[in-house]
Amino acid sequence: MRRADIAELFQADGPFVSAYLATPHRSPNAAQQLAVRWKDARRELADAGAPDRLLEVVDPLIDGAVDPLIDGTEPHGDTLAVVAGAAGVLLAEQLPAPPPRETVARYGPLPDVVQLVAHVQGQPPPWLAVRVDRTGAQVAVLGADAEPAAVQQVEGETGPHIRKSKPGGWSQRRYQDHAEHHWQATAKEVADRLAHLVDRLAPRLVTVAGDVRAVQLLREAAPERVAALLREVGGELATLEQVVSAGRPVAAELARADNEAVLARFAAERGQRDRAVEGVPATVAALAEARVQTLLLVPDAVEGRTAWFGPAPFHLAEAPETLLVLGVGEPARARLADVLLRAVFGGGGEARVVAGDLPEAPAEGVGGLVRWRQP
Repeated sequence: MRRADIAELFQADGPFVSAYLATPHRSPNAAQQLAVRWKDARRELADAGAPDRLLEVVDPLIDGAVDPLIDGTEPHGDTLAVVAGAAGVLLAEQLPAPPPRETVARYGPLPDVVQLVAHVQGQPPPWLAVRVDRTGAQVAVLGADAEPAAVQQVEGETGPHIRKSKPGGWSQRRYQDHAEHHWQATAKEVADRLAHLVDRLAPRLVTVAGDVRAVQLLREAAPERVAALLREVGGELATLEQVVSAGRPVAAELARADNEAVLARFAAERGQRDRAVEGVPATVAALAEARVQTLLLVPDAVEGRTAWFGPAPFHLAEAPETLLVLGVGEPARARLADVLLRAVFGGGGEARVVAGDLPEAPAEGVGGLVRWRQP
């Protein structure tokens, strides 16, 4: 899942049903528990006004999530996330983290995407995993879910000189030189392939393992833009799958570092009273001007608060009169978090969910980094 996938949800026609259901596949009677959770959520959604046709399109997804639990296999995560609108099911995903409560179910004019935002910000950035030896390499292209999206094979030079021999006599140095030449040529082919992938996919990381000499030659042959991304993991690993497994914690650390960097920048900009806004009024005003690049949101701090919105993403305000002045004929009301997220995604920005107990957390649970400071 990408941020663009979340942004597209706000472009669909509502109203929306948003449901996040725990899928506790490690507990006894997991299938029955999930079925009961949806039954309760369905009743809650119906009481909130959700029409039967909207609930009925979700029913098969619940059945599909229950079936794997019944036959003993595990779903891919601890939360089943579903968003449905006028056009039917818009999103159905298994998220790895559990929901804030066993059942989160909402019906309203905007989708609830807070947990989706939290999921995306925890995903590692795109990266490559390389298992290299003296005859070539295998390269895995890793998606945001840290699972290989594609695997490429790089065949290097082969022949009688692929290994250094020890025949003795005057020919020994010649055989060794030939072998070294073949290894270097193979490393150059691997480096060229990686450079092509780096230029095309812009990964943040290239993890590499395998034959020690082949790794060394690859470093020497790689152009600077590739060498800067290389991280050796696990030593002489025998398979590409082992390289991928060893690289996952490194990739996950990049995601954590990205989040920490955003919070650090927000704290610095806030301290300088420069390119940061904080609090509901200031953040709403900046979003209405499409100035917010990164929205920071503490979900618990804004729970229960609402805002008003109009047809365009930048139509948002704390009071409907503000939008009436702008020519919005019939302002609609929704949860504050949903209105803010719609506005930032509609303006081409991003959002990050922040824990309220962090010192960098914004006042009133809302803030952001802005593209330019208001004069």
